[in-house]
Amino acid sequence: MLNIQLLHPCILYLLVTVLTGCCGNSCNDFQYRMLLCELSTSMSQSSIFNKYDENECVDLFDKYNDLDRNELIWAVLNRNPSIESARQAWQAAVYRYPQAIALDDPMMSYAFAPGSMGNQTFNDQPLRYGQILELSQKFQFPGKRTLQGEVTLAYAQKVQGDFELVKLELALTASTFFDDYYLNDWGIGDVIFT
Repeated sequence: MLNIQLLHPCILYLLVTVLTGCCGNSCNDFQYRMLLCELSTSMSQSSIFNKYDENECVDLFDKYNDLDRNELIWAVLNRNPSIESARQAWQAAVYRYPQAIALDDPMMSYAFAPGSMGNQTFNDQPLRYGQILELSQKFQFPGKRTLQGEVTLAYAQKVQGDFELVKLELALTASTFFDDYYLNDWGIGDVIFT
């Protein structure tokens, strides 16, 4: 006879583990969609700001009487390949999320017993052809895929921060070079640096 008092805690434990494994995905999915939106915005801004052609490289600033700091910064941000490299790393990190929360691939195997082939008998009974066909699916403990998704999204946010850091460092470098150019153009740099 089945013990009813033991059955209720087991069912309660099973329900709690299943529900805790399923409840975190909606928050992670929302965060994933937000990262995709930010990534697509960044890529569209890249195509908007990339208004300089390869042929215009020589006379990029010839149309200006004075060199403009903002135009210099935009030109550096549009032409530097490390920004696109950082964006591609961010995109790869974001696109790892669906793979991290997916189930493992199902496995199928087939085996047969070669000794059972032919007209062999055992205890005066004919042997049947021995074969096994197995189909298996690995299921992780409830909540583990959700945690893997959270780790993947946290890494994607870290790579997004690296992308923003590369942009800021390049903009700061371009701005510093603009200041050096301004000081040298007016002859002030000779006084300061000597």
